[in-house]
Amino acid sequence: MDIIKEFNKNDKMFQKEAVEYAKKNKDEVSDVLLSHLKDFVSNMDENKECPFSVVYAVFLLAEFKDKRLFKVIIDIFSKEGYDFYNLLGDWAYDNLSSIIVSVFDGDFDSINKVIENKNIDENIRGYFLKTYVYFCENGLITKDVVEKYLLKLLDLYDYIDDEDDMDDIYTDIMEVIASLHLFSLMNEVKKMYYYGVINTMMIGDYDSFVDYIFNYDYKLVRIKPIDDTIKSMSWWACFDNREDVFDEDKVSKMFESFIEEETKANNMKDPSKVGRNDPCPCGSGKKYKKCCINKESNFLPYQSYITKSLDEYPKKKTSSDEYDLYDFYKEEYIEIDKLLYNVLKHKAIPMFINRDYLKENRINIDYLKEAFDKIKVVVKNNSFKTINDYDEKVSIHYSLYQFFERYSKLLMEMINKHIPKEKEYLVFLEELVDFFYDSFDLNDSNETLFLNVKDFLFNAKGKIDEGIEYFKEKLKTCDYSVKFDVYQMLIELYEEKDYDLACEKLEEYIDKETDNDLKEYLEEMLVDYREY
Repeated sequence: MDIIKEFNKNDKMFQKEAVEYAKKNKDEVSDVLLSHLKDFVSNMDENKECPFSVVYAVFLLAEFKDKRLFKVIIDIFSKEGYDFYNLLGDWAYDNLSSIIVSVFDGDFDSINKVIENKNIDENIRGYFLKTYVYFCENGLITKDVVEKYLLKLLDLYDYIDDEDDMDDIYTDIMEVIASLHLFSLMNEVKKMYYYGVINTMMIGDYDSFVDYIFNYDYKLVRIKPIDDTIKSMSWWACFDNREDVFDEDKVSKMFESFIEEETKANNMKDPSKVGRNDPCPCGSGKKYKKCCINKESNFLPYQSYITKSLDEYPKKKTSSDEYDLYDFYKEEYIEIDKLLYNVLKHKAIPMFINRDYLKENRINIDYLKEAFDKIKVVVKNNSFKTINDYDEKVSIHYSLYQFFERYSKLLMEMINKHIPKEKEYLVFLEELVDFFYDSFDLNDSNETLFLNVKDFLFNAKGKIDEGIEYFKEKLKTCDYSVKFDVYQMLIELYEEKDYDLACEKLEEYIDKETDNDLKEYLEEMLVDYREY
């Protein structure tokens, strides 16, 4: 059989017979396949379509564990500036890590050169990097070596100073850290999230990373060597004779069944069906009488999704070789974290579920108020100068900023709806913002978050003059980056008194302001006011 000709005979049909022949005649065919691949590399042109014989050759040699393929793979993917997706197709992305580990010859330097070359496709670099998970799990390299190499990579890419470097390689680094449970690098991941270099659309926010790194049953990076070319390729959608055909009717019926089950499971609203000593349906782990018996929740469908999200919360370790949250944090900090997790964890709630958003807000406020009471105790018993000091020691899934932002937003939303508890929520909101000003130094670029709440309170309580005086003083003391927002809030308060007065004050501040950027900002604001 002319194996190369057979593989290129019809690219719409999986050439099972030719693959089986190659597997039966491994020794005879291997040299032919390798020679064919070397010819391809020598004449590689991204404007020419890759023949299917190259794909078959790669998968078969990977199945044969032919280490000679490793150098060929390095030669192919070391090409700078190539669009490998268009040149080679899906396999170059979806199976590359598996192919590499199947034929690895021990040359880590060659792998590292690909990973560190910024001129090579970022996805390709990521697939090379992910092989470290397999090599570490199979004893070819230690965790200490992986940690040092990842730190070297982060220093090399220097995402903090060079915004042009922001690509998916950082998400790949995070996935390796989570999959190998490299807890010493958690702060590095937190920094990457802070600087916005993690692809949250694909992987989730920092709270998802925490769940992943403490999960020993699931890995973000799971790599298996190529063991069977037929199983690896025959189901591909490009083949008309694919063995695993997509069944639309079957999937449709499964989806309909899912909707029916979810709808039934999430429509229990009668609290009388829950005994006082039964576990509370909110998922807290407490008895009903010790938890939600007096809350206005009525066990909405939303609560079942809180319970589901808690299923993802890191479990206690079952082995001495593992680590859990209790190895890193005090139990009182974990209790706070769980309450925040109930509210802040993303919940994929189907659109067909009946929801009562007002009651959901009340449920969330109850959780956050309970968390706030515990936060106040922790702050009282420690000497935190800044919120960052608190976060470094106490925060797990969520920062204190995230807690404040969510709690204050919920309270302001409920106050704006003029519900019966409006005055009570005003008290909660004022207590919240006062606590942060009394407990921490907020004179930094994040202070706008808290000043917005101050501004809201002055308006909600009708204390416009008091608000004006407050923000006039704040202009003298706040950080430069916050002054833009302080000016905005101050002028809006003047506007509450009189529109012409706001324009007059804007002209006055423009004359007095010595900073060019601030002056330009005020001038643009004045133009907007006059046009309005």
